Amino acid sequence: MLNRRQILAGLFALPLTLAGCEIDTINSFPTKAAHVRVVNAIPNASAVDVKVDGAATWPALPFEGMTAYSDFSNETHTFSVTVTGAISTLTQANFNLAGEAFYTLIAFGPVEAPALLLLSDATITPSAGRFLLRVANAAAGAATFDVYITAPGAALDTLAPNLSSISYGGSTGFPDPFALSAKTMSIRMSPTSQRTSVSMQSSWPSSSAICKRERPMIKRSVSPF
Repeated sequence: MLNRRQILAGLFALPLTLAGCEIDTINSFPTKAAHVRVVNAIPNASAVDVKVDGAATWPALPFEGMTAYSDFSNETHTFSVTVTGAISTLTQANFNLAGEAFYTLIAFGPVEAPALLLLSDATITPSAGRFLLRVANAAAGAATFDVYITAPGAALDTLAPNLSSISYGGSTGFPDPFALSAKTMSIRMSPTSQRTSVSMQSSWPSSSAICKRERPMIKRSVSPF
């Protein structure tokens, strides 16, 4: 029969045994990485180096280039941008990353006035016959603009914009999925409330095989903005 001293010794030994184990409690959580990719929208730099906490994570990223996702710990990190081959930093910012979240970091503006914009890539899966579209205004010198999603060549005179008043450095996020109304869809951008002055257009097939389009559409010129 165990005496009182032996029972106490067993109770005290239990926490010492557990202390050497990795278990999920309120005091111990597995690391869950955040995922970040970068788009270079700085038009007058042939390429840039993007550093995270001082380490060159994405070197020599060309204009209009987009990286794959890289993983980072879910905490605050310092992102900085330099022109490839240069020493001085163009711009930098601190961003707090959430575990398991996906982000797109856009370096934009001219080298004289660059900036960083971090976008959440959290989405929902659209139902059949619908698609997701996010627009960020990262065109150097651009004014506020509207976005129209139509069949190619459709007149805009009486149409309301699908996305409106997107200011420089701003983003629409992912609004409710849009319906596919034609075999080929056209995205047109024009200065806010100026339907006849289209400054950019892109068309793509709306077949079920093309359900996700991930390519930067970057204006090289701000005319007629």
